[in-house]
Amino acid sequence: MKHIIIKQKVVTEENCFKKVVFLRFLIIVLAMFFVAPGVVIANDKEEDKTLIIYYSRTGKSKTISETLQKMMNADMLEIKDKKDRSGMWGFISSAYDSFFERESEIEPAHPDLSLYSSVVVVSPVWNWKISTPVITLIKRNSFKGKKFMLYTSANIDIKKI
Repeated sequence: MKHIIIKQKVVTEENCFKKVVFLRFLIIVLAMFFVAPGVVIANDKEEDKTLIIYYSRTGKSKTISETLQKMMNADMLEIKDKKDRSGMWGFISSAYDSFFERESEIEPAHPDLSLYSSVVVVSPVWNWKISTPVITLIKRNSFKGKKFMLYTSANIDIKKI
């Protein structure tokens, strides 16, 4: 492992990586304060209600959804996957299901969207695709007549080839 000495402090590559990941996540959340207001759907009229639907395996998409909820004065609904996706095995099975574009059993399978004119869906990215539970939600429900917005979050390192 390489070490860089800066003013008598040893900084390992692992510590630098953790800081970079945290800073990227913080930038995404802070950027939403500047980007989202430009695309936020105004809720001035009583009939213009917004629903934020999210799925979060690790809690990052939930944090983004909570931030959007405060900014948009919207209702929020969590999609739960009936398949256990926790831990390392959950990570591996999530990537596998995403790669083969499998659907999963979710709750609620058919959320009541009749009260809302706008729907915001927040999803993590798995294997360069929207998460399996959110793909299932989109495929099995109709968003016809709704303003639809999709936010994605990823904890990846994109390198130019």
